[in-house]
Amino acid sequence: MRGRRNTGGLAFLLVVFAGGALDSPARAGLPPPYGGRVVLGQLGHLSLVSHREAETFAELLLVRQLHETMVRVYADGRLVPVMLERPPEPADSGREWILKLRPGLVDQAGATITATDVVASWQRLLSSRGDSPHWWLLAVIEGATDFHAGRAVKVRGLEVVNRLQLRVRLRVALPEFPQVLAAVPLAPLSTRFRTSGKPGPLPGSGPFLLQTVLPGQDQVKLAPFPRHCLGRPLLDLLEWKAYENEGTARLDMKLRRLDGLLDRDFPGQDLTVQKSAVGWPIMLVVNDKKLDELPEGFLPVLERLLDRESLVRYAVGGWGNVMEGFLESAVGQPSPGGEATPEEVSDFSRHLALQKGGTPPVLVFLVRRGAPVERRIAERIQVGLLKAGIVVSLLEQDSRQLRRKCRAGDYHLVLARPFIPCRDESLRLLGMLAAIHWLTGSDSLVKMMEDLLARMAQLKPDQQRRAVVRELARAYQRRLPVVPLLFQEHGLSRGQGLANLRLLLSGLVDLAEAWQVGVTE
Repeated sequence: MRGRRNTGGLAFLLVVFAGGALDSPARAGLPPPYGGRVVLGQLGHLSLVSHREAETFAELLLVRQLHETMVRVYADGRLVPVMLERPPEPADSGREWILKLRPGLVDQAGATITATDVVASWQRLLSSRGDSPHWWLLAVIEGATDFHAGRAVKVRGLEVVNRLQLRVRLRVALPEFPQVLAAVPLAPLSTRFRTSGKPGPLPGSGPFLLQTVLPGQDQVKLAPFPRHCLGRPLLDLLEWKAYENEGTARLDMKLRRLDGLLDRDFPGQDLTVQKSAVGWPIMLVVNDKKLDELPEGFLPVLERLLDRESLVRYAVGGWGNVMEGFLESAVGQPSPGGEATPEEVSDFSRHLALQKGGTPPVLVFLVRRGAPVERRIAERIQVGLLKAGIVVSLLEQDSRQLRRKCRAGDYHLVLARPFIPCRDESLRLLGMLAAIHWLTGSDSLVKMMEDLLARMAQLKPDQQRRAVVRELARAYQRRLPVVPLLFQEHGLSRGQGLANLRLLLSGLVDLAEAWQVGVTE
């Protein structure tokens, strides 16, 4: 007999209440089935990192299974308290929030999690020593930016009321703050482990725990965590597998050796596709410290050379759309500015040859290792610039090496692609600025972020704030050496053997209540 939730049929009612109708009519009225083995696949290298350091969709989705969040926010906007006993309670028009933890929270190492652990985890995320690209998620809290910059020893907007309750005071009125609490980088850790220097995931409190790592095969196996705060998940085993070759993944899906594949769908196969409601931005960042090495007028010509509609089709297929500006997509519209004509390309090439004495410049384009979408985007840009006589060398680096090279200025081009798990446009703009600053370390980005937070604090969360934020986004974009490329949608394609997957607002997938079709009591 397998271990089961002690709630029996009540668990089924909670599933329906929290997540909506089940997608398997044959199960209607019956308790959900325990057991089964599910295999999920991703393209590119499998990377097992801390939830504070995870950057790609695949990395974040994997650590999402190992770490639990305060709440879950589903794609339709429904909020379900998880580590919290009840939904966050707002006060002062959304400037203050009371968070009440469930009693008895434990992590996968058996350590208890209290309000003190939550505050310590968030301060670790905010600390410059924490080295996380996601620190900006908490930047709206009073004193958070001072703490991040080393100007304060604690975050004054975080207060432990008692063992199970904390008060969060924001700089700005933000009714959407609960969406931030659903972000996996904010998942709390016990103080026993939050300062560990070991690489990879730390003991979390998510629905699954790490069972086996097969690094040579790019594969991990996850087992159910029986002491999860909502009870153990339904599956007995969740396997995660990486594919270097898309054709192999396509074949495994067809032969049903794979139950789901991230960010890909194969027309002609009987698959259900679930995509995010929020697009993740991808932007091309140009090293402004090396603009003198680039030909005059490089940035506007670069924008004209990029056929972004073609770039979207090539890089992500039907999983994205053109990014016209920081907060604007160009769905169904021509690429902004239009593609450069052959005559314009020829004129620029002649101008470039005269500038550089006939020797074309060689630009270094940094690309994250194991990120196939970034590789495809870089290759497309490489080909486009070659038409104008500019040679681009692609240099693959892991995330830490890439950031070190960016901070040292050893690059010409790099892609910024922040994880932004919310709809609020002021937070989305803040996340984009933070992502560029994370790579470049530019002081001008810090000033923009502070300016944005100050402007937000002066306005109510209404249409006027939205209009001001959009105007600020256009102004910031004009001042930055950044070319918006596309908004990528995330999700997965699943076969008919996998049921009851729920898409979160961020595009990540809730697997805690998923089951394998055909499993019986």
